[in-house]
Amino acid sequence: MGLRSRLLSSSAQILRKLAGTYGICVLVVNQMTTKMVKMGNQDVSTLVPALGDSWGHACTNRVVLFWRNGNRYVLILL
Repeated sequence: MGLRSRLLSSSAQILRKLAGTYGICVLVVNQMTTKMVKMGNQDVSTLVPALGDSWGHACTNRVVLFWRNGNRYVLILL
């Protein structure tokens, strides 16, 4: 787990440097996946970021895409 976090952190740092140096926008994606968690006697599925929380915290702005009642929505978190 430590190696993955270091590699992701290093990648985020390189992307930030490129964005700052060249004045470009960098878009990164952290897909959601299902994780099974034990709650008492039951296994419960929850949605978690596939690349972990550290990758989610590396971003400065987030764009969350989701469906509700058959409509697509986008939520921009600054």
